[in-house]
Amino acid sequence: MFCVAFLLLSRCIKVEKWWSLIFVKASDAKDKSNYFGNWVNRKAH
Repeated sequence: MFCVAFLLLSRCIKVEKWWSLIFVKASDAKDKSNYFGNWVNRKAH
């Protein structure tokens, strides 16, 4: 649900292209899953 709300928010503030560039860059990183996993864990706690 959070992901859906986030996507809707992104659409509202017109940052789809900006985020797409960020994720394309991140997808090239070998530690992408670890980085985002740790970030989500910090936000969750």
